Amino acid sequence: EKLLVLVDMNGTLICRSTKLLGQSQPLLTKDVRDRPLHYYLRPHAKELITYLRNHSKVKFAFYTSMRESNAMPVVVELLAPSPEGGHGELLYDREYVVRDAGGPRSWSTQRNFEKVWAERSKVGFGFGRSNTIMIDDTPRKMKQFGDNLVLVEQFTEERVVTGRDDCLKKLAERLKDLLDTDCADIRER
Repeated sequence: EKLLVLVDMNGTLICRSTKLLGQSQPLLTKDVRDRPLHYYLRPHAKELITYLRNHSKVKFAFYTSMRESNAMPVVVELLAPSPEGGHGELLYDREYVVRDAGGPRSWSTQRNFEKVWAERSKVGFGFGRSNTIMIDDTPRKMKQFGDNLVLVEQFTEERVVTGRDDCLKKLAERLKDLLDTDCADIRER
């Protein structure tokens, strides 16, 4: 049986910053509200994505609270050298989150898996609680689906500057055990 594996973007795969950080080269720079926003790629992010996309038991997608216009350029870069078109089915953007009234900021959100599982045009259609994994750095976003969360440390500006981060490499090793074990309900693993 296939598993839906969703991966958060900001804080998990990338770090967005208005500053140039040390000697690190951003994956891309985008003008947002008339100021540059630099996107830094976490070490081993492309390898993790390639592993998940090629795993026979996995349906993979990105899940972010960013707007599609801010997230899609990152998706295109992360999936390169794939052709630029046709990645829409692999991105759940701001349209797939709900406001978190109890969150620390006015723009705080939570995941809306029901909408992910119901959207016929995306890879998550037909999945459910028993066969969905969410890789994220923010447990607050997963209050309703905590048993589906694989928590990773946040990719911060400090980690970009130091270049010391093997979190996704360790995660890939953890996922191999998780994905290669048969189980009727992923939440029991």
